[in-house]
Amino acid sequence: MRYADSVIDGISQDAFRPGRKPKIGSRKVAKVIKLTTQTMPENATHWSQGLMAEKTGISMSSVGRIWKSHGFKPHRVSTFKLSNDEAFAEKLAAIVGLYVQQC
Repeated sequence: MRYADSVIDGISQDAFRPGRKPKIGSRKVAKVIKLTTQTMPENATHWSQGLMAEKTGISMSSVGRIWKSHGFKPHRVSTFKLSNDEAFAEKLAAIVGLYVQQC
């Protein structure tokens, strides 16, 4: 039919197809993003796919796809933590002094 209507131009490009409608709505995706970026799970250091799936009621693979599409890697968050050691300041100064001497 496309060839009959438009000859070569009708078959040189594929017709527009909307594709499958997403099963997870934009509100649920926004909730996953908000939880991932603004909260911490109870009794854990970071969100895992399983914890997020349990919290939001979607599958772990769906959480993974959402994180991947937004470039999130919650397990790779790096932060600086101070020690509770009373001699931390002295030890830090000694280590930094060694690095300075090496340069």
